[in-house]
Formats: sequence, C-alpha cells, structure tokens
Amino acid sequence: MNILMMAPQFPPIMGGVATRSYESAKSLAKMGEQVTVLTMAPKADSSRANHNGVNVISVNWLNKIVGCGAIGFMVKIIVFFLYGMYIVKARKVDLIYSTLIDVGLSSMIISKLFGTPYFVAIHGMEVANPRGISKKWIQLVLRNASALTILANRQRVSLLKLGVSDEKICLIPEGIDIDKFNLAIRHQEIVSQFDLDDKKVILTVGRLVERKGHDMVIKSLPRVLDKVPEAIYLIVGIGAEEQNLRELGEGLGLEDKVIFAGFVPDEDVPKYYSASDVFIMPSREIGEKDIEGFGLVFLEANACGKPVIGGKSGGISDAVADGVSGILVDPLNVDEISQALITLLSNRELAVKLGSQGRKRVEEQFSYPATAEKFSEAFDSVKLKTR
Repeated sequence: MNILMMAPQFPPIMGGVATRSYESAKSLAKMGEQVTVLTMAPKADSSRANHNGVNVISVNWLNKIVGCGAIGFMVKIIVFFLYGMYIVKARKVDLIYSTLIDVGLSSMIISKLFGTPYFVAIHGMEVANPRGISKKWIQLVLRNASALTILANRQRVSLLKLGVSDEKICLIPEGIDIDKFNLAIRHQEIVSQFDLDDKKVILTVGRLVERKGHDMVIKSLPRVLDKVPEAIYLIVGIGAEEQNLRELGEGLGLEDKVIFAGFVPDEDVPKYYSASDVFIMPSREIGEKDIEGFGLVFLEANACGKPVIGGKSGGISDAVADGVSGILVDPLNVDEISQALITLLSNRELAVKLGSQGRKRVEEQFSYPATAEKFSEAFDSVKLKTR
C-alpha cells in the first residue's frame, strides 16, 4: 500500500506525537508499505527520518508562519493541501494518514477531490470539549474520515459525544522501543550521582505540572516513610510547578527525601527507570481539557521491569492494567497513594511479579512492531471497503 503520512511534528522535533509518527512510519516501511511523510519539522530532510525506507518531504519554512494566529493556521492547511494533492497524484497514494487533526482538514479536501480515504490520529485533548467554529470544522473532519485512531478508550467517549460512529474508531495504543527500555539492573551511574545505595526509590518522570500529581506523592511520603524509612522520591522533569513542589516538601520536612533531577535527555531516561523500585504518576483531571490522554511513561517503566502506580483518570487505565502491571489509585486520595507505595516497596515478591508481567504486556501489546501491525490491519480494512 502507498501511504501519505501528513505529520507536522516529526524528528528532529522532540515529543510524543513526533516520535509516534516516526516510529509508525518506520515500522510500516519495514512491513513493506510505501510511506511518504509530509512534515514541517526543521531540517527533517537531514534527520534520521530519511532512513528505514521512509521518504520525507519537508516544508519547514512553514514554521515562520504558523504562529501567526488564524492566518498562520489557514496557510498551514493550504500548504499541506497543495503538497498533499501533488503527492497523492504523483505517487498514486492509496491512503492518507494525518497525525494531527488540523492537517486532517487538508486530507479531507484532498479526499473529496480524489476519493482517497483518510485517517486521523486523535491524541486526547483536541476533541475533549471543542467549541464554536473549532467544533464545527473538527466535526466535519471527524465525520468524513474513513477511520480515527485513538490511544485509549477515554478518547472514544469524546468522539462519540461529537457524533462520530463507533465503527470508525480504531484503538491503537502508544508504542515503545522495548530494546531501549530494557535495563533490569540498577544503573550505577544514577545510584552514585544521587546517593541511592540502600534506598527504596520512588520515581516520577514527567513535566512538573499540576495534572501529574507530584504534590500528592509528596503529601503521601510521611506515611510511607513511617513504614519504609529508606524510601526516597526522585523526580525527573521540569515545569511550572517546581517551586511549589519544593516548598511543599520543605513544609513537610522532606528536603532530604525529595530529589529534583531536573531535565534529563531522552537517551538517559531509561537509566532512571532502572535505578528505581517503583514508578508512580497519580495524574488527575484538571477541568475539562487538562487530562492525561494515555501515559507512555507507565509502559516505559514496565518495559524496564518496574511496577507502576497510576491515577484513575483520563486514559491511564489503558496504560496500567490494575493488578497485572501495577496499581490504580484515586489520584486525590493520600491514603490510597501511600498504601500502594508501601505495598510495593515492602512486598518485593509482588513488585517483581507486577514488573515482570508489565514487561511481558508491553512486549505483546505495545512494542512498535505490535502497534504497526494494528495500523496496517486498519489501513487494509479501509482499502478493502473502498474497492
């Protein structure tokens, strides 16, 4: 099959959407699909994306324009439409896959002109509660798409509210590189750097924002330390809440029990998972739009053989299998959070079991080859319907 992937975010741009787009394109190419990526990523033509059989066409000059409000938005849609139309005609494209809903508008127009089916990837908050003119064009794109891919069932609820047929919705979860996140032995560099010898390490990896629940972990620490005095909380990431979190820890007398590691390059993150005993991110919903769409970090921790604790909110229940790969808790309940931590830090047999089951689950359901296979099956299904 000849696939055009409209992916505004693509390496060398960092982030979940860019990485997911790249890995999906690479995996589909390895499966024999012909993949062309249209992106606006800076210097994409010289990035790793030109390898593995993926052909990349970059309109990176768009980055100078897209920030100009409504005009920038319209220019982006027009440019992706014009380039996409040319690629569809020149390369006889069978299917268009838009990794963001805005360029789904470009895909829809091309589809109307040439009859080429199109998919749109839904990541979460963009369909949580759209209003006004945004809601109208989003509904238009969604209802005309051949299929919509979602990361977790939380997005299905939002799509159904917008009048999308359930038959169009394909659950294709986040994928990860199981070779990259595969460190079963504690990484001594991290242990030495933060003096973690003989410590029970609680880890969170993520932006320091209110939604992620770092504050609830800190509030639970006094109870945890009462039962597990060697526990320590290691936080990887930066964000607007850092000062508030530091002050919270100081107010509870936990200055030496909460470590802020700051920004860590992607390639070094697996070392932190390997140095931990349990991973936790009790995310909660803040309003109608600030919601955890999935939670890739839970899979990364599981891939490293670590048990995880997640909040019962958003799409986290798709990332964390309660009682199988980890424990789900009420993200606003300090008692539940502290008890889950005490359980996993005190019961090594259970922690090892959940970590091992989590690794197996990631291998079977969330590796890049596994998610690419789901993409290919969805694409083939739509292609058969259009014949």
